[in-house]
Amino acid sequence: MFHPGGSLGKRLLLRVEEMMVLGANIPMVKGEIPLSDAIVEMTSKRLGATCVVDDAGRLLGIITDGDLRRQLQRTKNISNLSAADAMTKNPKTIRKGSLAATALEEMESYNITQLIVVDENHHPVGMLHLHDLVKAGLRGDTVG
Repeated sequence: MFHPGGSLGKRLLLRVEEMMVLGANIPMVKGEIPLSDAIVEMTSKRLGATCVVDDAGRLLGIITDGDLRRQLQRTKNISNLSAADAMTKNPKTIRKGSLAATALEEMESYNITQLIVVDENHHPVGMLHLHDLVKAGLRGDTVG
């Protein structure tokens, strides 16, 4: 339990960048694309969300499965909507170098399943999914 390879060791040593999806695997779209194309991106990357960025690659928002459900409750016809129309602005983010256990605490605290990893210029550099953190043996109930 207290061995560095054990549960406590993982909690103390595992960093966000060791767990995040990165590169071409990050679901990401520009705000002006059709919402239907954003859905295709979400589906193909299988994280239940996509980052929405501006032309410079800075994070504008996130579209989650929940955002899509809420959008469909408001309007049945999404053919004229853009990604920016359906996104949640100012999503929760975390920086590289942070402990994975901290990311898990944030996700549990905000009741979210995805957390976007951003650089100092607010460009997405990765995405974390709650299930990956749980599979790694992290549990939020023992963080001190």
